Amino acid sequence: MKKVYFATGNKGKYGTLKDVLKQYGLKLIHQPMNFDKELDSEHLDEIAVDKVIRAYEKLKKPVISLDAGFYVKSLNGKPGAKINPFLKEHGIEGILKLLEGKGRFCEFKQCLAYMGPDISYPKIFESDVKGMISEEAMGCIESKPAWSKLWLIFIPEGEVKTIAEMDKKEYKVWRAKRGKDSIGAKFGTWYSFKKIKN
Repeated sequence: MKKVYFATGNKGKYGTLKDVLKQYGLKLIHQPMNFDKELDSEHLDEIAVDKVIRAYEKLKKPVISLDAGFYVKSLNGKPGAKINPFLKEHGIEGILKLLEGKGRFCEFKQCLAYMGPDISYPKIFESDVKGMISEEAMGCIESKPAWSKLWLIFIPEGEVKTIAEMDKKEYKVWRAKRGKDSIGAKFGTWYSFKKIKN
């Protein structure tokens, strides 16, 4: 089974990707890594590339990094790539207050960067998940591989529940609906066909 390391401090991201990549015969190994000095950029690809290059310099093994942004149309695209500082400043309830009387369309954008001995510059994979912000926080994230507290207020397009409200079966069904559009599927399909010794 091919192995690839995942440089992240986010256990939720690791838990989700591990399950997805297993379907492609890939073993994802968690490499806890906190990027205290994250690149100051509004562009997810630049942040992901910076992280994966730094991770590869340390590991010297096939490694991925994953960055996500959250874009709310009525907030002029905020918080964008600055999710954590925005959540720290406003909290979930604060975000809901900011949206009172405003449109609730939003989307998650994800960027996965891969670096390994087989390439000279990171390869990028991108995906997005459109949806709406609920009127109130709903559900629970403690028992799920949650990437963010935003799961409490994010209702994916075509669904009626926040991700945090979904039980394990519903969450699995929703993920399966995304199919080849998910970031894990895009990377898994590409990496499973590469000839890499690891």
